[in-house]
Amino acid sequence: MARLLGCWMALVLAASTYAVAQEQLPRDPAVRAGKLPNGLSYFVRSNSYPPGRIALMMAVRAGSLHEEDDQLGLAHLLEHMLFATLPSFPNRTLTKWLARYGVDLGPHANAFTGYHETVYLVASAPLEPPAFRDSLLQVFAEMAFAATLDSAEIETERRIVLEEWRLGLGAEERIWRRFHNAAFYGNSRYAERDPIGTEQSLRTFRPEAVRRFYRRWYRPELLTVMLVGDIAVDTLEALVRRHFGRIRAPEEPVPSFSDPEIPSSPGIRISVGTDPELRFAQVQFNAYLPPLRPQTRSEYRRFLLRRLALGILLERLDAYTYTPDAPAQVVFADIRPFSQRYDWMSFSMFAVRDESIATAAELLAYELARAWQGGGVSQSELERHKAKLQRRLQEAVAEQERTESVQHLFRLRDHARFGMPLLSAAQELELAQSLLPTIRREEVEQVFAELFPREGWVVLVSAREQPGRVAPDSASLWQAIQRGLERGLRAQPQAEEQLPALLAQPPRKGRILRQRRLPAGDALEWTLSNGARVVVKPTQLKQDQVIVWALSPGGHSLAPDSLYWSAAEAMLLVEQCGAGEFDPFTLRKRLAGQKLEIRLGIGETGERIWLEAGAQELELALQLLHLYMTRPRMDSACVEAYQAARRSLLQGRTESPQAVFFDTLQALYWQGHPRKRAIQLQDLQRVNPAAAYEFYRQRVSNAADWVFIVVGAVKPEQLRPLVERYLAGLPGDPRRREHPRDVGARPAPVGTVVQFERGDEPKTWVGIVYGGEFRWSVHNQFRLEALERLLNLRLFERLREELGGVYAVFVWTWAEKEPLPHYRLQIAFSCDPDRADTLVQELYRELERLRTQGPTLDEVERVRRVLLHDYQLDQQRNEFWATLLQRHYRDGDALEALLSYPQWLEQQLTPALLRQTVAELCAAPRLEVRMLPPKTAQGQ
Repeated sequence: MARLLGCWMALVLAASTYAVAQEQLPRDPAVRAGKLPNGLSYFVRSNSYPPGRIALMMAVRAGSLHEEDDQLGLAHLLEHMLFATLPSFPNRTLTKWLARYGVDLGPHANAFTGYHETVYLVASAPLEPPAFRDSLLQVFAEMAFAATLDSAEIETERRIVLEEWRLGLGAEERIWRRFHNAAFYGNSRYAERDPIGTEQSLRTFRPEAVRRFYRRWYRPELLTVMLVGDIAVDTLEALVRRHFGRIRAPEEPVPSFSDPEIPSSPGIRISVGTDPELRFAQVQFNAYLPPLRPQTRSEYRRFLLRRLALGILLERLDAYTYTPDAPAQVVFADIRPFSQRYDWMSFSMFAVRDESIATAAELLAYELARAWQGGGVSQSELERHKAKLQRRLQEAVAEQERTESVQHLFRLRDHARFGMPLLSAAQELELAQSLLPTIRREEVEQVFAELFPREGWVVLVSAREQPGRVAPDSASLWQAIQRGLERGLRAQPQAEEQLPALLAQPPRKGRILRQRRLPAGDALEWTLSNGARVVVKPTQLKQDQVIVWALSPGGHSLAPDSLYWSAAEAMLLVEQCGAGEFDPFTLRKRLAGQKLEIRLGIGETGERIWLEAGAQELELALQLLHLYMTRPRMDSACVEAYQAARRSLLQGRTESPQAVFFDTLQALYWQGHPRKRAIQLQDLQRVNPAAAYEFYRQRVSNAADWVFIVVGAVKPEQLRPLVERYLAGLPGDPRRREHPRDVGARPAPVGTVVQFERGDEPKTWVGIVYGGEFRWSVHNQFRLEALERLLNLRLFERLREELGGVYAVFVWTWAEKEPLPHYRLQIAFSCDPDRADTLVQELYRELERLRTQGPTLDEVERVRRVLLHDYQLDQQRNEFWATLLQRHYRDGDALEALLSYPQWLEQQLTPALLRQTVAELCAAPRLEVRMLPPKTAQGQ
């Protein structure tokens, strides 16, 4: 009887366990989903961040795969057209109307076309006035069903898209088109339907082909509309129903279409592509897997197992980048939904050294074979990655009220497109907390073995063609892969590890001598006993973020010319070596499960240390900062790893035409000054590691020169003892303070014009630079920022929208106070070589019109609204306040003046002020540079 009862209870328990495993996943209760009578699907969600804003997305289940043979590239061109030919906004007036409400095309409103879908996005728009909100929904409705697609506008857009195609030309594109495309996609439809299309198709298509695609595929049954914003969900749903519900579905049935199959080949297929202009070599292993779209607890558990296995793989790949003979500088591993049929898996090495391509392939194959054997996962590895995963989910819950609406949009899109689970942050954390403790090491090893198939791999290798060096071919790479597979099958399990604490014992304490409240910005300044200053700005912008920025004046300007490159590379060298007992890779493992990152940097006039931590990791962040300022590491192994890493990144720089163009622009502007040009591969020979290390020690040895800015989820009373323990005790001498020195670099004389030939494509790059002395003030910095926005607007409209001569115009401005106040304004674009003269002349004409006539009132209003929109969004981020405090302490800018930006925009930004700014700062260019294609490329 007892045995029967025991068997019965076991059966009941097993049935109960099975029922729980098959339990359907919950759904985010904040999301409301529906379908209109016309077949259109929608998702809406109320979200209060950013406040007073709404985000919109419209996904059309039609992309380049849906094109007919005479429509190649037209799904993408149509995406462009829907911004240009709407009944309510004809003649390309939509972007002007959006800008009047602060919505800028590019950062705030955009679209993208892929193989399977076309997506239209407004990432952030104001909710007020209500009439604008309604009109914005009407714009989306007209995009979907009412575009006029005027033939004349199509011809203008044809030229613009051809320039986008031209901008994308280069070594990577050539290697993909000539070698990898067919290998990656086989003879599937994907190989024939690149979203950008072909040059021939873009030049020869008939406008009716665009209209035919629009009529066939833009219909309510194929659309999903998603709205997220700081407004009631009932109102959001009503907006969808009002603007999209009255659209009638076509009488014709929905065209049948299913995602194409990609033929799989047995074993491993290798594609080797070479090009003399390739900047970074890479080796990439790819496979298509059956899709995993978790719907039940058991499926979600398998999803977690995948994430753990991938995290372990990525960590193992990352270890190779820190070895003295590191074959590559960047590694990657991921699985993501590709289509309804497949998930795409890839693990790769990028920035591979020319001589290490076969080694990289062998190491990747070694890790693949280890996975076939179950990965040999250690318990410490597993626990480390469980902790990392759980910490990320904890952060998501802590920040769920500060998650931007646009992030919710992409989550909704993944659910609508691929069927990914639609969980709230709290639901996801609850699931992980209940499932992660049940995951055993043997299960992860089993998932490793199942996750990495033994067949169907496509290995893509991109290498540089070089005189005197033979790039590896498929046969030699296959031999390397075979060696890696054989070694991996014999690999031993990963060893267990125990890692020490960051600090073996607490450091000597110091004191806070004085406290004062800053006159603006609600921040406190503490002066420490070692002369350092700490500025703390508590905020509630993020519940789980603290930013610590440390800055000091001086920079590599203080190094003699003979040690310039050693000084300029000092921070990178220490980053590669680590601090205390930890090299960077070991440190990363030690900090697993903690939200904490550190970066080091040095410029001509100062050095910086940036940290970002979770609220509970603040003490750990200050310990790490203390460690890097008192015990930087250096040994022969990390020096060799640094040299290998830099070679990986620099070896192809002089072969990439675009890199050469911008490096040339920089060098010519500063008249070839040796401290102002970009580092080249041969400059590594001038880096003395011992001198670099000593320069770093000098820069961090005197805390009296440093200001530590702490912003975020921090309370001053909790921070105070940590500052006394980890910062006030740092060595410091208030009597010894340093300032950057003038190294003598001066800009090129006005009127310098340079042309040179480079590149294998019919593409000209043009760069025009203004610059000179700058009257330093906060308001003049505001003027410079407004000028940049104005020129972006005016040149976009003239050179792109009216003339169809460019895809994009890039305008940047800089202002530096040290060593001498100086500004720089740089304009760059690429274009058809035959149109370069005309476009440059038009650019100068527009600048002359602005100098003599000034901008229109409408242009000034659009500039004002876009800048105000950006400022209001930036104010919601801790980085904004840290930057504000940095400008105050680095440049002496008054906080009250910096915070007066909105008032300045509303009251002082006028056409007359901008006309005066153009006249002062754009009187005559110092430099005009053109990079022309050789005659053979130009004639292609």
